[in-house]
Amino acid sequence: MAEKINRIYAGVYSIQGLWLTGVSKIVHLLNDKLFAILNLDISNHFGILEGNTTLIQWLRITQQNAREVTKNFHEQGFSGSPEKFLSDKLGYTSYGYEKSLVKFLDEFFWLRFGDNLPIPPRWAPPYIIEED
Repeated sequence: MAEKINRIYAGVYSIQGLWLTGVSKIVHLLNDKLFAILNLDISNHFGILEGNTTLIQWLRITQQNAREVTKNFHEQGFSGSPEKFLSDKLGYTSYGYEKSLVKFLDEFFWLRFGDNLPIPPRWAPPYIIEED
């Protein structure tokens, strides 16, 4: 699997004029459940592409974060999946769309490490669980 993923990255990287962000955006569009977008700020934060690391390392970091989110979600007593929960709460489901967990992680990484926004945002109220 790692070899196939490396081939995908290498194939897109071979297009003249594309840099890291462009390559990661294209592969993300091909499969947003597998590939998260990567830019230089995010890469620097996680130490990706330094030394002998590869873009496979980026997939491992994303996968580890997805596992941690899912584990925490269930430890908090929620059922189902975090991506379904977030898609419902943010209104995507009402439009017939469910974002993948990788897409939510992508947006988190971009806001937190790309734009350096505080997470959660200072303006966000605490989440209140509605009781039936």
